[in-house]
Amino acid sequence: MPIRLPDDPAARASAAAHDGRGGDTLFSRIAGLAAGTPVPTPGGMVAVETLATGDTVIANDGLPAAVVWRRTRHIDAPSLARQPQAAPVLIGPGTFGPAMPAHPLTLAPDQAILLDGAAATAALLVDGAQVRRDHATAGVTYVEIGLDRRCVLSLDGIGYGVGGHTPTARGAVALRRRLGTPGGALRSQIEAVTAGRVVGWALDADRPTARVALEITHNGEPIAWGFADQRRPDLEMAGLGDGACAFDIRFDAPPGGGVLEVCRATDGTQLNGSPVLLAAATPAPLGEAVRAAVARAATPAARLDLAAILSEAATTLAINAGQHGWLAPKEHA
Repeated sequence: MPIRLPDDPAARASAAAHDGRGGDTLFSRIAGLAAGTPVPTPGGMVAVETLATGDTVIANDGLPAAVVWRRTRHIDAPSLARQPQAAPVLIGPGTFGPAMPAHPLTLAPDQAILLDGAAATAALLVDGAQVRRDHATAGVTYVEIGLDRRCVLSLDGIGYGVGGHTPTARGAVALRRRLGTPGGALRSQIEAVTAGRVVGWALDADRPTARVALEITHNGEPIAWGFADQRRPDLEMAGLGDGACAFDIRFDAPPGGGVLEVCRATDGTQLNGSPVLLAAATPAPLGEAVRAAVARAATPAARLDLAAILSEAATTLAINAGQHGWLAPKEHA
């Protein structure tokens, strides 16, 4: 039987899919708050699972927002054991400052967290100390709500986005730095560097489930951020944590040559294989440059001017070629 998807696009994005082998139900995105998490309403704080369509919550801007849909998902302990990436994220008391939060906060791994202008998914904040994964839970119920406008709700000064907030690697790196957790022994390797791309792996040997935050600099200037959180079977077979410590970070290729450095963003420790000396970009072939100039000639007058210039240049080249013997004589039958 086909799976019935929610009517709301935002809820549809986190819809379930079967693994096709009689096993687990899989989710492409797991967002929301754990059942029991308090949410601000006009009547005070209420547990998120008690909200229903049509209820009102109070956003950070002090204005009301109506609940237009709610999705509840329970994941039992056996499913969590098979899909550890679905385990809840626990943010301990005082993680981001005094009483921020005042009590433990439990979130789904893909729930957007907003703080100090930075947005990140909860899973990328895991540092193995103040923010960690609860793999020992007997099961968890996540509740995700949709509101009639894009806004931010908050609990103890920590915002969580509802509707359209886009977490970024740069935001996650900024929040991991704010945590200030000392990094453990770093095992790493840069495997390939091409124009606009760095591939490799990095693992915090002391906290293998805390994905290493990375920063890439070009001549000392930050140009990209990312995390070593991609799963690779070869890394798991090599005993590198759970194998989810690879990275493939792409960025706009810097002009010219220079020095590319890849480091752990939280303390500046360079990865094995860094720094990398980049060669200056090879100039475009003459033919490509001419074709590009032709394409940029947008008006008839500009094209005529360019044609006259190219014709004169071609004549000059032909004369020089004949004078200096650049043109080999053609063999006639």
